Amino acid sequence: MAFLTLLSVTVCHAPYGRYSADTIVPVVMDTRAAWILQEMPTLAAVAFHLALVGGASSKSLFDIVLDPLDAVIAGVYATPCVAFIGLALFTTHYIHRTLIFPFMIQPRSPTPIHIMLLANAYCSFNGTLQASAWIRFAPKLFGEVKFSDLLENPCSPPAIVTIVGILLFASGMFINMKSDYALVALRHRTAKGSYSIPRGFAFEFISCPNFFGEGVEWLGYAFTAAGLSGACICTTASLVGLSFFLYTLSNTFPRGVKHHQWYLDTFKEKYAQLNRKAVIPFIL
Repeated sequence: MAFLTLLSVTVCHAPYGRYSADTIVPVVMDTRAAWILQEMPTLAAVAFHLALVGGASSKSLFDIVLDPLDAVIAGVYATPCVAFIGLALFTTHYIHRTLIFPFMIQPRSPTPIHIMLLANAYCSFNGTLQASAWIRFAPKLFGEVKFSDLLENPCSPPAIVTIVGILLFASGMFINMKSDYALVALRHRTAKGSYSIPRGFAFEFISCPNFFGEGVEWLGYAFTAAGLSGACICTTASLVGLSFFLYTLSNTFPRGVKHHQWYLDTFKEKYAQLNRKAVIPFIL
């Protein structure tokens, strides 16, 4: 899936935002609604698996359907503390992405419905994959590492890898959010139909720090999954986190390179003089 995404976003522009005129699909929808609908399956998958685990002691699914919130809360308590760390990171990102960020943006153009449906399909798949790992199969995937072990042995490999992962995740999310909201503020100050060069913060080094931050964020997530499963890259839990990180790179970094080229084509020498890279400071 990562390879197909890498191929598609490298060859073609994703037809939304500044590239919305490139779409060949005439059916479009409100961008805020598209954001919510495409990201919501992830939170739904988390809630579903929590309810499934929380209602495991029930005699039938009827009890879960009758009181889903109670089942979700029971699922939270049933999730191992170690697994809950990774689940909290994953869910925090998507709560912001689904329930907060869409209401902060100022869309300039609608989103083609096929873009929303493709993103919705991926979030459904990945949300199920990640949620099932952290919740449903947590006792098997994270049974070798106890939360008390991490606290009592902070210099052990699992603890070190986990701490590094959490710090990377937090740093990446900060960079991603600060960059995204800087772009939102810039759009508010810029007349419709025109564009300005983003300045300040990480924009002084790269054209797309929001994509860079997201890459760092999910790299930290992969580290956390590895640390919580024993600091081994070969475990199923590690591979689940790594797969998400690789998919994020395949989706965002080629788009970042195209955004960088768009800035060069649009602002020409004025932008070239800034000596910015595309998505990785001093490298790419």
